Amino acid sequence: MSVSTLTLALLASAVAAVPHGSPGTWNRNAAGCGEIILPMDDSVHGAAFNISLGTPPQTVTLLADWTWQITWVDTPDCYGNYSVANCIPKGQNFFNDQASTSFVDDKSQQTQEFLGTDYTPGMEFRNDFGADKLCFHSDANNADLCSNSVEISVSNFTSELPVIFDVGGVFGFAPVAPGYNDTFMPTAYQMWKQGLLGPNNGWHMCGGLKDLSTCYGKKYLTILGGTDTTVYDTGKTHHHPTSFSKCLNSGPHLTLSPPRYNYWSTEWTNFFIGQESFSLRAKDSLSYNATTADPECDGIDAIAVWDQDKFGYGAAMPFSAFDTLVSLTDAHIAYNNNTPGLFAVNSGNASVWAVDCSKVSTFPTLTYEFSHLQNITVVPAMYIDTSMYPGQCLLNARPWDRAIEGAQTFFGLTILSRTHLEFNFETNMIGISPLNSNLYE
Repeated sequence: MSVSTLTLALLASAVAAVPHGSPGTWNRNAAGCGEIILPMDDSVHGAAFNISLGTPPQTVTLLADWTWQITWVDTPDCYGNYSVANCIPKGQNFFNDQASTSFVDDKSQQTQEFLGTDYTPGMEFRNDFGADKLCFHSDANNADLCSNSVEISVSNFTSELPVIFDVGGVFGFAPVAPGYNDTFMPTAYQMWKQGLLGPNNGWHMCGGLKDLSTCYGKKYLTILGGTDTTVYDTGKTHHHPTSFSKCLNSGPHLTLSPPRYNYWSTEWTNFFIGQESFSLRAKDSLSYNATTADPECDGIDAIAVWDQDKFGYGAAMPFSAFDTLVSLTDAHIAYNNNTPGLFAVNSGNASVWAVDCSKVSTFPTLTYEFSHLQNITVVPAMYIDTSMYPGQCLLNARPWDRAIEGAQTFFGLTILSRTHLEFNFETNMIGISPLNSNLYE
């Protein structure tokens, strides 16, 4: 999830706090660490699943979002007018904190104020904070994992939600930077600190595999507190440090004030179409000039921001590479507009391009190099989409102009359909591994 304008608690006043709350119930993996296996299906914006929250428990559907932080939920609060009838459209999933006997309002935390998100553009709201009991249930093995108290964020909109959304909140998963207090801490991080989960978390998707079996019949699999080593070879895993670079706070969707830098992110050091390399340097961007020049950020390597929601669709590449790919695939414009974050094809703000389906196997591979040490190879079947419009083959590539958009860009589902990721809260390292080839060949 991305925010257009955000006023956060000043980090200077934030105290690095261990999340409050007492341990709850858990199950352990073979390494002795708590874990919960969470198969997930698609929502409009990305992977979603259910939690139970409060006492008595209320079921809330959450969007899983690697770029967000603390779990936040919709509530019937419209700036002091607490009313289900006036603040929540009929049919909207939400959390009624006033109906939970275990909810504790946290007045000690500063409110976070927003001018809108990609889900509610232009609609002002703020996030207040509290703590409550939160439980996961695994559809994979019927295991349950509960914390008696985790910090959560409760929304407070200026008016009734304009439409019904298919989720009732967002399950944040961002890394925790030094000095951040517990309003920045994802639920999984808090439960690790409480001793309920291990620090390492695994993810892969099954939409591009031969079947959905390793995701227990669903499209995505997240394991909080562990990984599924049957789908990848740990000997092929490379671990990359998360970039907490100040240059993350630039470009659309990440320009926040005051800034935040806690995104799972990796140095993006090279890009190839076939054997041809394309520059990722700012000065080689089409729009680079004295106005766009940024002395602090122009000299660093580009940054890949890992994003599970649909902003991560579209294989990111410089405009020069995109033009080359269009030429090599003989693509033509099929649609003149696109809405990033809503559809399986994400061409940014560019047109959507179509190709001849009979020629896809002849198209070149794309290769992404990270941290000068690891490549992810994307074959044509991964960057050609056939799901958006049956019978059509669409180029799922996203041109990136570093001079305009900043040093960072989103990386997600298009290039990760044959990759396993690990997110380690203890080390703030990202583990990248190829999935075992028998899963897709």
